Amino acid sequence: MEATSCPAGAGAPTADFLKSEKTLFTSGLITSVVILLAYLTFKIGHRLRAWFLDLVTVSFEITGPMGTCGNCLYGYTVSWLDENVPDWKHPHVTAHSEQDDAGRVTTTFKKPPGFEASPHYFKHEGAWIQVERKQLATIGIVCDQTPYESVTFRTLRINHGVLKKILDEIHSRFSVIEPDETRTHFYYAHDGSYWREFGNAKRKRPLNSVILNETTLNTLVSDVKEFLASENWYRDRGIPYRRGYLLYGPPGNGKSSFVKAIAGEFG
Repeated sequence: MEATSCPAGAGAPTADFLKSEKTLFTSGLITSVVILLAYLTFKIGHRLRAWFLDLVTVSFEITGPMGTCGNCLYGYTVSWLDENVPDWKHPHVTAHSEQDDAGRVTTTFKKPPGFEASPHYFKHEGAWIQVERKQLATIGIVCDQTPYESVTFRTLRINHGVLKKILDEIHSRFSVIEPDETRTHFYYAHDGSYWREFGNAKRKRPLNSVILNETTLNTLVSDVKEFLASENWYRDRGIPYRRGYLLYGPPGNGKSSFVKAIAGEFG
């Protein structure tokens, strides 16, 4: 059996190892400080940028669901952009179709600004306007999970009058919308939570164009008038404000025609 002896001092760290460990620690510390300073610089720069923009610019934002569901103010905002700035660099092209009483379909194309990471710019009445259009997350169960969008207008504070005029134009379009007194609109209860328009509006059919027993016709019309005038009576008693009619008879006897006529009569 051979015995070996351990060299003196073999179990203790050498000077080179301690120096290497110290260098590694110092490098890690410097890297951490640099990362922290970079993060603080970014956050401070972001805050300063936001503060500067708030100082020298003014803006407004309009949010709404895509399509025709819900409040149509957003749709009128996009239409204003399409009409006043027809030549976007990156448009979002959509088609809008309308059908007249003869069945002819007219399709028009709209080219509002598209969805981009960078904003769009256009000149209006001598002022440069920045427009940023975004797609937002779905909000709750509103409008059948329809995604929401937003449009933000921004300009220099000295041009705030131009921005206000744009907002007034959009608002005036929305506020003067009145129901078409010559047409009947059709709605259905979507998922039992809200009414949604179905198809295109149709020209109203006058009551006198429906062949129906005069006594029955007058009774139904009088009852509808009484119901429409009794909303407070229902509410005060906690009764659901609704009324139904059952029309029966062979096909072609005028049931659907009467429904359209009485809907048109009362708007």
